[in-house]
Amino acid sequence: PWQAKYLKNVGEVTELIEAGQLIDLGPLGNPVYPTSSIRTVWDPEHAYMFKLPLNVRITNFVRVNPTEQLKRTVDAGRVLARLRDEIPYSEFGVLLEAGYRTLTVPAGSEEQGGSLAESFGVIFRENPVRDSVNKKQLEGGDAPTVVAALLEQPPRANEAPVWEAVRMAAAAKRTMTDRVFLGKWLERYLEIALSPVLWLF
Repeated sequence: PWQAKYLKNVGEVTELIEAGQLIDLGPLGNPVYPTSSIRTVWDPEHAYMFKLPLNVRITNFVRVNPTEQLKRTVDAGRVLARLRDEIPYSEFGVLLEAGYRTLTVPAGSEEQGGSLAESFGVIFRENPVRDSVNKKQLEGGDAPTVVAALLEQPPRANEAPVWEAVRMAAAAKRTMTDRVFLGKWLERYLEIALSPVLWLF
């Protein structure tokens, strides 16, 4: 919604709407939910998540989707699709970015057209939580967690959420969270999260 409001105040977009070359459909479709990425949203019923542009400077740059990045994203998806079945880690998956859509402006300067294209560009990323099995896991509280969220201590909390994950794992194994268990937990975590990335590298 913020990006739509922003774009409707851009002169070139206003001109396109007034000329009938661009039609504002308003809000429509299913509700979407934020993910750990500030501009990737999730629709539980859709085959893809949507990586949206956001004309806001976050860290080092404005978070839009330049045309060159859109093309490189699809190329990387094709390479990873070929490698996917060769990855020797059954619990590791790669979410492919399968395509994109953006706006092509026939008139105006190349710079203006590029600016509008990157501000309208949407990337389609595979939705890992769509089928009924995954939905049941989510409803049971077995949701995927981003590592950064595990390690970052929330305000007014005494510890990082990773400790709760360790305690839950120990409870599932009916054991204590002693040094031996912590070593096994960390080793298993690295097998799942780090080894496949190093293999891909």
